Amino acid sequence: MRPSLLLPAILWASSASAVTLSGRVTDTAGSGVHPIRIDVYISSNGTLVNTPDDTTNAQGFYSMQLQAGTYNLVFNPAAGSHLFKKTVNFVNVSTNTTLNVTLPRGHYLSGRVVNASGVGVFNVDLDFLDPATGDPAVNVQGDHTDVNGYYTAIVDSAVWNVPFMPPAASKLVPQELVSVDLRSDQNAGTLVVPPGFYVHGTVTDAGFFPIADADLDARVAGTRPKLYTPGDNTDAGGSYTLLLPAGTYDISAAPPPGEPYADATARSIAVSADVTAPNLVLPPGLQLRARCKDPGGIAVAQVDMQVDSLPRKVRLETENHFSDSGGNIQTLVSAWKFRVRLLPPVSTKLLPVQYDSLQISAARDLGDVTLARGHWVSGHVVESGTGVPIAGANLDFFHRSTGTLAITEGDLTDASGFFQVVTDGDLYRLRVAPPSTSYDTLFVDPFGSLNDTTVTLTMHRHSTPVLDPAPSSRLRLAAPWPNPAHGEVVLGFSAPPGKAELTIVDLAGRRVATLFDGAVAGPHEARWNGRAVDGRPLPSGVYLVRLAAGGEVKTRRLVLLE
Repeated sequence: MRPSLLLPAILWASSASAVTLSGRVTDTAGSGVHPIRIDVYISSNGTLVNTPDDTTNAQGFYSMQLQAGTYNLVFNPAAGSHLFKKTVNFVNVSTNTTLNVTLPRGHYLSGRVVNASGVGVFNVDLDFLDPATGDPAVNVQGDHTDVNGYYTAIVDSAVWNVPFMPPAASKLVPQELVSVDLRSDQNAGTLVVPPGFYVHGTVTDAGFFPIADADLDARVAGTRPKLYTPGDNTDAGGSYTLLLPAGTYDISAAPPPGEPYADATARSIAVSADVTAPNLVLPPGLQLRARCKDPGGIAVAQVDMQVDSLPRKVRLETENHFSDSGGNIQTLVSAWKFRVRLLPPVSTKLLPVQYDSLQISAARDLGDVTLARGHWVSGHVVESGTGVPIAGANLDFFHRSTGTLAITEGDLTDASGFFQVVTDGDLYRLRVAPPSTSYDTLFVDPFGSLNDTTVTLTMHRHSTPVLDPAPSSRLRLAAPWPNPAHGEVVLGFSAPPGKAELTIVDLAGRRVATLFDGAVAGPHEARWNGRAVDGRPLPSGVYLVRLAAGGEVKTRRLVLLE
């Protein structure tokens, strides 16, 4: 194409009637920014104006000649500068004009979004939400994937929850990265968005009157973490639609704030195609109240009220189950018999309170609940001989006088092998269950402490995988070994006579591998090489080992390293 054919699309300023537009571009610290390319458009029709002097100098200053008029200006920082692009519209340049601009700084999140076949997904929308408030970031740019699924977004420097929302027509399941620290640049790697199926359902009261704005949650059957399900509230007709990957789920509904209903859960909903779930009937809610205080009568905040239905001890998904600054907890439950626990934060050094069999037939006020003082037992669990910390070890404190298990929050070791629990001056039989079958279970008997105590507990290596020596049911699933795993993983399990299925699912609930599906009686051992059912290596991350037999389900967490 000849250059003259471009003349109608780009205008040049006439020197005879030109005026000067000048200024300085700085960052939020007041430093001049170079280079910044400035694009100038006529506001009325969007025509790009040719401006030869359209780049800032080393001190951030610019000066250009324009015809008198009104313009939209776009200030474009260099790639990788950590500066946001800025647009200033309707700038009136009728005389010599000064326009100074400040460009905020941010950090980059980059990566790629692919489908289950490894193909990049176009036009996935990234949101950046405050983890505490849910408020969106003020400054975000580059928050959509390109045709190959790549993105490089710049956002205000902070910690964000980052939902990834594929186009609705793709029927790909939204994902969320939680607490991404973007106070420095991060590469999130490759995110796989699995195909999904629609789960349709309704929520009503006992008279089948629809309940609007009920909140739906989905969990992999038998586990506690919630899946990310945006747009999961019922409409005016009580209907909802969730997009979930293939798997088996527990789906719970909570009433809208202020409505007098208890939660309800439909369990073990199999999803392998679009499906309609059973109607969830929210029973009348009966208030269960308590006021938590310490022995000095001071209110205790953030006490967690956990409610388990009896006799199977199935956890209710109750709302508002943490005490406020006045120590008050007020939640809604149905008419039933429950085990209720009040668990204060470990930092308070207060002991939990448990009601073993609480029959609820009307509103129930537990009154002022005094949480007795205890003390900390802190320490590390390490490998004998090497001192290597052992993460994921579980400490159980059994009262020697009664054999009952004490309630001890914080009794799972972290990545450094550290634990901290609150206990009293009683004598215990301490059992330390290893995170994998590479270690023997450790017993300390007796174990006692009268004041804050720090201990180091050492575990010995075991040569072969073993099952928990004190299983709580006939269905038993040993901790994966090794864990974290790089290469082959050994999975020991046992089940009563009948059919059993051992699978691997990701945190979105999608089945990625089946390790055993058949008749079983007694102990078995399976091995997994970290590959999906189609033979491809799975990305690093957290997965769930799921054993199902006889209507019962056991799960274990497994960290896979590429």
